[in-house]
Amino acid sequence: NIIESKEFEIESYRKFLDEIVNYVYEAERNVNFDIAFDRSLKVDFHYEDDSGTGKANMKTIIYYCFILLLNHKEFSRKINFLILDTDPTDGIDSNNIYRLLEYMHPILKANNCQLILTLKDDRDISFETDEEINWIKRRLYDGPGGYLFKEKLTKRR
Repeated sequence: NIIESKEFEIESYRKFLDEIVNYVYEAERNVNFDIAFDRSLKVDFHYEDDSGTGKANMKTIIYYCFILLLNHKEFSRKINFLILDTDPTDGIDSNNIYRLLEYMHPILKANNCQLILTLKDDRDISFETDEEINWIKRRLYDGPGGYLFKEKLTKRR
């Protein structure tokens, strides 16, 4: 009964996810988002061509962004940031990550939320530097000029 009474909200979630997916892939992907209750709550979110490691990981990141905004805005929880480590971004086309960030930036900013991703640099990902959008890029590596194993961080005094 609760799910049936929330059909309008569920439809708006479906449209939001549809917009994100179609923006990221620059094509219609037949997004499916359904919520059902059969002994437990079941949420189904998938879209056409989401098989393979990179595509499945992209689907997960899109869904995590949705959950962040849902909790922050709709449920008024004090969750205002999302941190995704390297594994969820493994195998994802860097163009898709960029397009997701581009789409999500104004939405996250309007809701005072932050998305933090750590990415492997195996594709030489480069984000445009633009002070107005305030995206920060740092390279973490273990060389002398890197951030990962700086002397100050590894030596005890």
